[in-house]
Amino acid sequence: MPFFDAINNNISRDDLALLPQDIARNYNIVCLGREGKILKFGLTDPNLKAMEAVNFLSQEQKLTPKYFIISRSGMAKILKEYQKIEEEISSALDEKMKAEGDELIQ
Repeated sequence: MPFFDAINNNISRDDLALLPQDIARNYNIVCLGREGKILKFGLTDPNLKAMEAVNFLSQEQKLTPKYFIISRSGMAKILKEYQKIEEEISSALDEKMKAEGDELIQ
């Protein structure tokens, strides 16, 4: 399996969204990107269960998975990106609720 440098390559939010956070954390696998009909995935260790789950999800969308080894620090960096997205969504929802609440008060 080839190595992918996840520390020095940024993963877009759209690419992260291709694999749900719960699957990424549970199986320790992340989506690195998409090139046409190929989805690139990173794992810290080859993991048959993770690969089976991704193969199943990929087949549903008629896509082909390609796997790469990434460092543990690269995995941690990418998993933190999921957390940032979650925090931004939560903050935006809080602001919207506050704005709607202010409108109701006026």
